[in-house]
Amino acid sequence: MCDITEKLNELNRGLQGENKIISQMANKVFAFEEKLEFYYKEIQNQILHNFPTLTKAKQDDIIISQTNNIIILNHLAALSNEFKRRFQDLRGVKNCFLLIENPWHLEELKNDTNLEVIFKEKREQKEYFEFWNLVPGKYKTIQKCAHFLLTMFTSTFLCETSYSKMKYAKNVYRNRLTDSHLDDLLRVACSNYKPDLSKIVKELSQYQNSH
Repeated sequence: MCDITEKLNELNRGLQGENKIISQMANKVFAFEEKLEFYYKEIQNQILHNFPTLTKAKQDDIIISQTNNIIILNHLAALSNEFKRRFQDLRGVKNCFLLIENPWHLEELKNDTNLEVIFKEKREQKEYFEFWNLVPGKYKTIQKCAHFLLTMFTSTFLCETSYSKMKYAKNVYRNRLTDSHLDDLLRVACSNYKPDLSKIVKELSQYQNSH
């Protein structure tokens, strides 16, 4: 249980953080499903490379009985089945995720070399949104599908961040804060956009009358 829980924790940590897109999250889940099947075969063959706690127990001359071995196998099988059940809908649209990270398998795009160069540049910076915003209007349907996938909520990160920011902004010393003001504050607090303040100040100063 210690070894499996640690592996689940590793998966959980990999699914946390900002700027995660659905294809990356799904790939981590699918990869873990394959690992569970691999772990099952290892336990069957008494190979404990991926189970440091069990390895240490064996080194300390603790015998893992056949009964306990079956319990471990049953647990791994149940965990594998639960993952397949929970993510069956995601698995059904797995091929759609290629559109985000590798769209060149599509007939419409594979001959557009200029667009491919831009895509490779943006992909290195993980700027998938920026790339699809640059896609010409003739690919409007594909662009719409990509935007749909990219705007899927892949984790609760944004919700948790918004809640933390709201608790900070809406405190007892700001009793005149309206819902409209709070909405504006949260948009600014949760956005990665960095305004060009110098440019804004310069533009505003052009409309100010001299005294």
